[in-house]
Amino acid sequence: MKRLRFRFQRLLEIKERLEGVRQRALGEALTTLAQEQEALEGLSQTQQRYRRAAQSQPARALDLGLLLLNVNYDQRLQREIQEQDSRLQQAAARVEEERQRLVAARRERRTYEILKEKAAAQHRRLQRHHEQRQLDEVGAQGYLRRAL
Repeated sequence: MKRLRFRFQRLLEIKERLEGVRQRALGEALTTLAQEQEALEGLSQTQQRYRRAAQSQPARALDLGLLLLNVNYDQRLQREIQEQDSRLQQAAARVEEERQRLVAARRERRTYEILKEKAAAQHRRLQRHHEQRQLDEVGAQGYLRRAL
């Protein structure tokens, strides 16, 4: 009997490649998220170190220019932290979007795999049926020969 020829094989291959593309996109999004998170942590640590250093300075005569410089630097760090947090949220949203796309691609691929499994099972049933018919035919011919 003929080999199984799954008629949706080409679509299954396309779905498998699409799933691979989605996996790579998710990996890139996760890498970006990790980088953004590291940058945010770096900024937060810089701000904490700066504030600790400013607080540990001994009390001495206040220099207004230095005080304004410190305040401006602290505000700039705070703005950068907020901007970085915004980028982190965007990266997290992209990760979730890519994860959803990957889940959808896996679901589509799995659908075609199930169809292929069903087609293979049907093919095996037909093959067994065909083999049984051949064996029955051989048995019937043998019986007829012995009967004659």
